Amino acid sequence: MAYLLDGLPVEVMGRMRADRVMRRPAPSLKEYALAYPQGGRPPKHSKEFRFARPET
Repeated sequence: MAYLLDGLPVEVMGRMRADRVMRRPAPSLKEYALAYPQGGRPPKHSKEFRFARPET
């Protein structure tokens, strides 16, 4: 299907529930090392993005 729509002005839209919580991508190892020079285990995820909270 994607090859049929290639080059056409098409937008794909979907719906998600309002109570969903997603996480942003984890920082790269370089970014993490600069933010936390003391070391430690790097995170798997970054901060939360909650659909129910407009401030996120």
